[in-house]
Amino acid sequence: MYSEKVINLFANAENVGILGSASAVGVYTNEKTNEVFKLYLKIENDKIIDASLKAYTGVVGVAIMSTFAEMLKDMTLENAGNITGRDILKEVGKIDKKFEYLANDVVESYKLAIEDYQEKLEKSAKKAKQK
Repeated sequence: MYSEKVINLFANAENVGILGSASAVGVYTNEKTNEVFKLYLKIENDKIIDASLKAYTGVVGVAIMSTFAEMLKDMTLENAGNITGRDILKEVGKIDKKFEYLANDVVESYKLAIEDYQEKLEKSAKKAKQK
């Protein structure tokens, strides 16, 4: 049912769990499947230093999220924002078409993490102005 690569990505998933020093967190819930992706990003100088995901999903979702988090590392925010679900699927390899939506779900978690990061920057700037 799953390719050898997907099974390996699942069994040896990296970038999984809470990133305590996260600069941003994005939580995306797929309302149709109730799968949840929580992306943690550590950002310095508009560059992603570290990325980690925690998810409530299945084998393919874990394989996709681990791959996506690895792709994000050492990328600028702009370049990371250009990653598409198709890009992630190319890295993961062959999966059943019914699971392809998962790649778009993790991309959505990235967009939400960037919104969180921008809100934090704005709050920080306002706080600095008040001093």
